[in-house]
Amino acid sequence: SFLTLQARLKEFAHFYNHVRTHQSLDGLTPAEAWSGQGLNTVKRRYGQGRWVQALDGLMLGYWLRC
Repeated sequence: SFLTLQARLKEFAHFYNHVRTHQSLDGLTPAEAWSGQGLNTVKRRYGQGRWVQALDGLMLGYWLRC
């Protein structure tokens, strides 16, 4: 249904922009790069992190910056 598709797209967008680091952004997530944060600033703010799954386990990652 439309609502399911909308929820899945929102889940994907969050994972892509806030969890997955990008090589072309020097190891930052798009959200970090967009906000003007440098990698050194981000590294100082690491928390404990947590395992993240999206789209029923199709996308997996360890979110260090939560």
